[in-house]
Amino acid sequence: MPTYVTGGPPSLQTIADLVRVFLKDWQPGRNNVPGEGIITTNDSTVSPQTLPALNSAIRWAFRKLRNVGDPRMIRDNVQVNLPVNSVTGPNIQTYLTYNGYFDGGVLNATPTLPQDLMFPLELFEQQTTSVTNLPFVRMTQCQFGLPSRNQTFALGDWEWRNQPTTNTGLTTTPGTINPPAAIAFVGSLTTVTIRMRYICSMTTFASLVAADYPNVYVPIIDCEEAVAYRAAFIISAALSGMTPGATMLQQQADEAMQDLRNSVVRRQQTVNYQRQSYDAQTGGDGGYYGTGNNLI
Repeated sequence: MPTYVTGGPPSLQTIADLVRVFLKDWQPGRNNVPGEGIITTNDSTVSPQTLPALNSAIRWAFRKLRNVGDPRMIRDNVQVNLPVNSVTGPNIQTYLTYNGYFDGGVLNATPTLPQDLMFPLELFEQQTTSVTNLPFVRMTQCQFGLPSRNQTFALGDWEWRNQPTTNTGLTTTPGTINPPAAIAFVGSLTTVTIRMRYICSMTTFASLVAADYPNVYVPIIDCEEAVAYRAAFIISAALSGMTPGATMLQQQADEAMQDLRNSVVRRQQTVNYQRQSYDAQTGGDGGYYGTGNNLI
């Protein structure tokens, strides 16, 4: 009986098999298994180029889809509890970073930014002690820097920018895993829960053995040709330079990627989008500092 696979994201094995087809490298290899390949195998000790090429192709696909606003790149309703300021005043700012939270006077090891956050899209806030009473309210992203004001019982404003270098412990050492970026606030006089909507990065596959390939998945449905053609192009160009064959693989990758991007755009065309108004001081939909029903 035939075996059918319906939907779902592709495994790394499926993509790697396609890469070998595109490179005409489907012969039995060292284990005498048909399709395992001779040059581009799943074994990193034999083919150290395979996994880096696949990771590069997957990042390329994520980047292309992210730039057309693919909702699969968005994480939402990620909540973090921010403590009260340890120091207050109109000259104080707090920062949520990948390394911890600076509360105006002390760098706390927790909370931190989600490790897969590339940049935030929207932030909402709620008084932590009023979880059952108050809804989350949209915060204002400042256009020209945070205002100088005293802290209140809500954060109100936020800004995404480079991590500060003036507070001890916040500066990231160049070359370390945590990038120098932070969400900055004025801070508050009560514990606040923020809800984040953000663009996420992909998980990089590292230190895989051949047996892992069938059990790890690329979270983009129908991306097999785009990723496989791109990985095949990377390997072909590295081995032989920009030959006509490598150029053909690059063109096929671009065409498959364009099809994926078009499907995202066609879906977006079913939604009646309107440009959001931008006010650097008050925001556009009420809330704690606006004219809505959730004023403090």
